[in-house]
Amino acid sequence: MDAQNKALRKYYYWVNQAELAICDSNYQKASDCYDKAFTFHRPFSRHAYFAIKVNRYYLNNMERSMSCFRFLAQMGEKPEWYADSLAEAYLFRQLKSIYDTTNCLVNTDLATSLREIEKSDQEIRWMEYEDEATAFAAYRDVDSINLLKIKELYKTYPEISDYTADGSPLLTAFYTHVSRSFLFDPSTILLKEVRKGNIAADQYAFNEDQWKCLCINPQLDNEEETIYGTNANCIFMIDSIVFFLQPEKVKKVDKERRKIGLSETWTDFIKKAEFVYTHETEFRFIPINNKWYPSEKASAEIEQWIKSIEKGERNGFYIVVPKELR
Repeated sequence: MDAQNKALRKYYYWVNQAELAICDSNYQKASDCYDKAFTFHRPFSRHAYFAIKVNRYYLNNMERSMSCFRFLAQMGEKPEWYADSLAEAYLFRQLKSIYDTTNCLVNTDLATSLREIEKSDQEIRWMEYEDEATAFAAYRDVDSINLLKIKELYKTYPEISDYTADGSPLLTAFYTHVSRSFLFDPSTILLKEVRKGNIAADQYAFNEDQWKCLCINPQLDNEEETIYGTNANCIFMIDSIVFFLQPEKVKKVDKERRKIGLSETWTDFIKKAEFVYTHETEFRFIPINNKWYPSEKASAEIEQWIKSIEKGERNGFYIVVPKELR
């Protein structure tokens, strides 16, 4: 294992410890763990953002908050996102000073190209069409062009990361659409970027599960096919009930997670997921999965899943989301 891989593994280890500490309301430990993590690898935007929240809102440690903001300033994040120039004038001036004296690492041409891909991907799907066949033909045309563009970008730019791409380079909607349209596997481009430390492994794991299980091979719509245990077949919400289903091969899931550097086990992931669904918090460690059903069918689906769990036919549990969080 080379030095870069060792550093990434240590980074993800301490990020995981920080997030688990937040779930336990141990904010000082969380802050210390984030500090350790950021000594091993330049933080991804979402981890720096969580560290700012811990230090600013729970510990009132403005020095650490501003230290974390410096990373975000390198990604072009402006102080207006973190402080009000009137209500928090002193803090705003400090953040503005950091922003003005920090070297922004964003590659403007690269960031513009990625935004154009995102924009065209969405705009074509908001247009009105005569019929479904015409719409899908239009989608495929744009998707094919965008797929060529993203492949060319990775030939042109050796490093496409949070820092050079003005935010996450995952382009979730785009990769979802091209995986559906062309059965294209995003991992052929993105997996090596995860291993190089250009893309956050935890975000990649969630997206890759959706692409593999729900897009690239739609007929594999069952939890056995999950790679990292994060897809909508394992954790999903129907109305006010969230179901947590254990993959049949947890050890295999954990092994796959370790392959991309994550020390976070599936059990850790579940702890964070339960925290996200049951606490009024802005610490959204995982995306929320919602399975939509017509109201008359939702009740039947909920009842079926509950019976399956309570009879021991499925390993897992369920919770009722508090009203204020629905």
